Amino acid sequence: MEYGTWQENRNGNLDWLQRAGELTDVNILVEGVSYPAHRVILAAHSEYFHRMFTCGMSESRNQDVKLQGMEPDVFQEVLGYIYCGRLVSTDIDILKGVYLAANMLQMSDLEHLTINKLGKNCTLSNCLDLYFFVESFCDLDLHANIFKKVKRILYELLSEHWGEMISQSNSATVSDRWVREPSLSNPILHILHFLVRQ
Repeated sequence: MEYGTWQENRNGNLDWLQRAGELTDVNILVEGVSYPAHRVILAAHSEYFHRMFTCGMSESRNQDVKLQGMEPDVFQEVLGYIYCGRLVSTDIDILKGVYLAANMLQMSDLEHLTINKLGKNCTLSNCLDLYFFVESFCDLDLHANIFKKVKRILYELLSEHWGEMISQSNSATVSDRWVREPSLSNPILHILHFLVRQ
C-alpha cells in the first residue's frame, strides 16, 4: 500500500485491501465467484448491505453471503464503484445490470451514475434495446434525461432506417426482441406510442 492524501488513501488503499483480501470479514458469493470484502465498507455505500449486516439476519454472522440476482461481471463493477468510486465498463449489458444491481442494493448514487453513462453510450445500434430497458425499469421523473436521449436517437433511427426496420424481419436491431417477447406484436407501433407519449 502507498500512503498519500486522504482521497488517495481512501480510493487506492481500500481497493488494494479488497483485492488482496486483507482484513476482509465477508465473502460475497455471486454465481459461485467469491468476492472478499469489508462489511463496514459495503454498509457505508449500500442501505441493503447495512440492513443485511445489522438486523440480525444470518448474513450478519456468516462469513460467506450469497447474493442472488446479478452476474459476477456486474457485481465486479459494483464493487469497483464501492471501493474506488469509479464505474469503468462501457458495455451496455453490464451497465444495465449495474443499474438493476444498484437499485436492488439501494445505491441511488450508482443508479444515477449508471443512467448517465447509459445515456452517453446510447447509439443507433443500441437505442432500441435501451428504449425497452428505460421503458421497463427507469422512473421518468428521476431519469428524464435518458428518456430524452433515447427518444432523440429513436427519432433519428426511425427517420433514417424506417424501411429497413419494417422490411427486415431478421434485423439484429429489432427481431431478437420480438422473438423473445411475442406480446410485443408490433414493435413499430410500440415505439411510436412511446415517442408520442413523451
